[in-house]
Amino acid sequence: HWQWVAIPTAIAFLASLAFVMLVTPRYTGEARLLLQTSDTYFTRPGNDRFEQQPQIDEQAVASQVQVVMSRDLAREAIKRLGLVGNSEFDPEVGGLGILQSVGVMLGLIQDPKDRAPEDRVLENYYKNLLVYPVGKSRIVAIEFRSRDPELAAKGANTIAALYLELNEAAKQKQAKSASA
Repeated sequence: HWQWVAIPTAIAFLASLAFVMLVTPRYTGEARLLLQTSDTYFTRPGNDRFEQQPQIDEQAVASQVQVVMSRDLAREAIKRLGLVGNSEFDPEVGGLGILQSVGVMLGLIQDPKDRAPEDRVLENYYKNLLVYPVGKSRIVAIEFRSRDPELAAKGANTIAALYLELNEAAKQKQAKSASA
């Protein structure tokens, strides 16, 4: 009765070997951001020197996660990463398949050529982006997946850099307002 064990085991081994050989690997790049308050002595209402800086709570962390996932930041990341024209992210590069062409002719799906280049890429961009708070901390993790390991790492780092640039611009605006 050893055949009842050996044959299914061999079939499962061959199926898993074929799966590993045929499936394109996916790489994940990760960046982590530590959230800190941007208040200074001069920008706090009342300018109370002894008042403690407010701590960032869970709602503030969740809000910053939404900022990282905003469309404006996404559009800039798509430009900097050059995702328009990348076959993994831009559906127009590979051309339309038979079913998609029929769907466009029947008016069931929208023709990708009718949308702006960044808008075509946004859907796949968001499928490959994961932004989440790490536990009950003030850390936000940014994960970006791609078939290309360099693009995965560059994607996570670029999104984090864009978020930091956005925060820096907000701090500068707040400082100018306080000095005025």
